[in-house]
Amino acid sequence: MKKLRKIITLVFIFTLAFLLFSVNTVDAALVNLKKANGDNMLYSHDGTPVLINEPFERFEREFRGTWVTPLVGNFPKFENEVQYKQAFTSLLDNLEVHNYNAIIFHVRIMNDALYDTELSPKSTYYKNNTSFDAIPWMVAEAHKRGIEFHAWMNPYRVTNGFNGNYSAINGAGIPANPASDPNKLIVINNQVILNPGIPEVREYLYNVVEEFIQKYDVDAIHFDDYFYINGVNESTDQAQYDAYNPNGLGRADWRRSQVDIFIKELSEKIDAHNEANNKTVQLGISPSGIYRNGNGNVTYDANGNAITTGSKTNGMQHYGNYLYSDTLKWINEEWIDYILPQAYWGFERAPVAGFADVMGWWDKVVKYKDVNLYAGLGPYMALDGSSSDSWKTNTDNELANQTKYLNTLENTQGFSIYSYTHYMRGLNPNDTKFYRMFQNAHNVSYKYPVLLPEKPISNKINPGYVTNFELNINENGHKVLSWTKNPLAFTYGIYRTEGEFTYSGDELIAVLNQDATSYVDTSSGFDNRYAIVALSRSNTKGEPSLVEAELGPNEYLINYHNISLRSYSKTDLVEGFLKDYYFFVNPDESLEQFMGNDYNGTWLNYNLIYRRNSKSVNNSSEYFINQDKFNYRWLPLLEYVNLVL
Repeated sequence: MKKLRKIITLVFIFTLAFLLFSVNTVDAALVNLKKANGDNMLYSHDGTPVLINEPFERFEREFRGTWVTPLVGNFPKFENEVQYKQAFTSLLDNLEVHNYNAIIFHVRIMNDALYDTELSPKSTYYKNNTSFDAIPWMVAEAHKRGIEFHAWMNPYRVTNGFNGNYSAINGAGIPANPASDPNKLIVINNQVILNPGIPEVREYLYNVVEEFIQKYDVDAIHFDDYFYINGVNESTDQAQYDAYNPNGLGRADWRRSQVDIFIKELSEKIDAHNEANNKTVQLGISPSGIYRNGNGNVTYDANGNAITTGSKTNGMQHYGNYLYSDTLKWINEEWIDYILPQAYWGFERAPVAGFADVMGWWDKVVKYKDVNLYAGLGPYMALDGSSSDSWKTNTDNELANQTKYLNTLENTQGFSIYSYTHYMRGLNPNDTKFYRMFQNAHNVSYKYPVLLPEKPISNKINPGYVTNFELNINENGHKVLSWTKNPLAFTYGIYRTEGEFTYSGDELIAVLNQDATSYVDTSSGFDNRYAIVALSRSNTKGEPSLVEAELGPNEYLINYHNISLRSYSKTDLVEGFLKDYYFFVNPDESLEQFMGNDYNGTWLNYNLIYRRNSKSVNNSSEYFINQDKFNYRWLPLLEYVNLVL
């Protein structure tokens, strides 16, 4: 690129509204969230107002995901390779509509597998397949689009439909699988799980996860809220309680400790895998939304550990009976990389569990910990929730309002939608309830590109600079950025500003996939500066590379009412105009004759450029400038072209 030598500014006698662009930067302000009746929404624990950002403050990073599972029918059973690939490709296309960047896909549902393994039986949702292992292809296709693939596993669950026949349950015929031994199972009514209190069960699950992450290049192992099951009593696990309780813990504490051991040791094994193989696999947990019902207050010890009795709620809690999951401990110990509580309620669901009461509490809990926090959002509540829930009383705006609220939280870095079924409904204009819901959220937030949050893992990968970053102008007058592919890039962020870079969300104009080597900016203006940043598989940003428009001694920057429109050399500008005019006139003579030496050719004989005072688009007109495909390009420059010619 060359130095700027010459700027020609032209003020034309005509104006075109569609060529005038303005950019207004408005600082976000905190305003009171209103209930359906017009009253201020208040936090339950202290009575202070719930605030949202108005307008929305664009962030640079955000996790945008959804849960996908054949269990509830939002992804089809495997029929054949072509059908399965088409379904997954459609899924990825659908995620891109709203700029989503993560999929949480169910790969282990009931002690089975939607992938190749000898540790578990093939899932009934994949049994027609005998040769094609879809997971490598699915992961690669997601990554080609800059979308993370989180492998969703239920570690303990075996079946929800037990009929008393142990030999028929998943895993019964596989000696390495604990389900082959009824003594390693917990059975409550028709539900069966692997017994969390048995060391051999843990070892089996470590093997399941380690085999999976060795074979598949996924971004996370993801567990939801299935640990212990409802109905466990003292007789359920008395033998294990007696055999594996050296510290004499009470029953509830002992059960929690069994799940603690599993989470801690699995975390260590995933970390070791990452370090040994230069991988970036996370361990993510999505528990039910309420840890414990408490007073909602959170304090901290000298190590930044959260001290709390729980959120100001009154719903099912996963700390005690029946899930026995101490997620607060997992956060304080940093055994997990992200937590995604299922905060499916609306704002107006207090005192059971108002959305702000739940997510406001979680946001404080992770404050000093290297654990990413995402919110599980429940649009399905617009159908299945309480009649007083704002998912039902304020359906059009609830998702947008929750997005604006998360936008105010210091430590919350994204969300996941439950489920993909309802996300798909939001793409259907005929499904007015969900379509309006998602369109409102799109207009507030989803329309903006975002980078993925950096993974809080020890094995962070710095991708370094992007090399050969250049800015050129194409034949349409658009700015073209190009660069050499960075081998460590998972995605690229493109930034644009007229001043100094802050690398804020307002400057981020595009997020591109790992294979991209160019980007066309169709916006007006040649006063912009550009930056590109590569992000690695750990979503760690490399150092930015910068470029700005520079013009040579025979090049011009044409400004229309102080808005830069086009950058051409004088020769290219005039010849581009005459070539288009030649195409329009379609004369018998050659292009060279039409243009002539020093532009004195036969084009002068055709008075078809424009008629005075009639320069607007009109494709039925006989004049060149009235044609839409020429009008947008040449009307702003017509006076200048005439001047040169």
